Amino acid sequence: MRVVMEDWLAPWSTGWPDPGAGPWVVTLRWRAAGDRAECIGLDLQPVNPEVAEPMTATLMRSLPVAGLIARARQERYEKAGGSLADAVADGQVVDVGPGLVDQLVAASQPWEQPRKGRPVDLTPDFYAEVAEVYSAALLAGTAPLRAVEQRWTTSRPTASRWVAAARRLGLLPETQKGRARGADVTKTEGEL
Repeated sequence: MRVVMEDWLAPWSTGWPDPGAGPWVVTLRWRAAGDRAECIGLDLQPVNPEVAEPMTATLMRSLPVAGLIARARQERYEKAGGSLADAVADGQVVDVGPGLVDQLVAASQPWEQPRKGRPVDLTPDFYAEVAEVYSAALLAGTAPLRAVEQRWTTSRPTASRWVAAARRLGLLPETQKGRARGADVTKTEGEL
């Protein structure tokens, strides 16, 4: 189910190299590709055509296209409520109804960064590492599920399955309603 957002594929623009001043404006154009938004083109225009520097091959090679696409995705993901949906998925208590969370997930999912990486071997050692990353993030006060996602560049549902498997293996304590729980990752004297 996709939440219909007005102009959800509208062009995204920013100044470059300075987001506020330019002297160039980069505009990214998007289209729906299945359940994802994909960049299909860009425009590069001077902020002030009267004083613009000439467009050269060196200038074009310095344009950080992948970085701009990633930044646009992150901004759109945040604007669509992705961080709030992540917080709920991580077990944080957020005062929203479950229907709203589902809408936020549906609205933000097309903007998630594409996942890359090599397949992992789902061994007990792997799940122990998942539990360690999850617990360390929780201890540090950061989103533990997001830490697992980022460590293996995987999707939220996959990271959730891995964390659940680590819990089933006894590597993480059982959850309490609305609270994420991790293992004790503090070091003993012998480990320091």
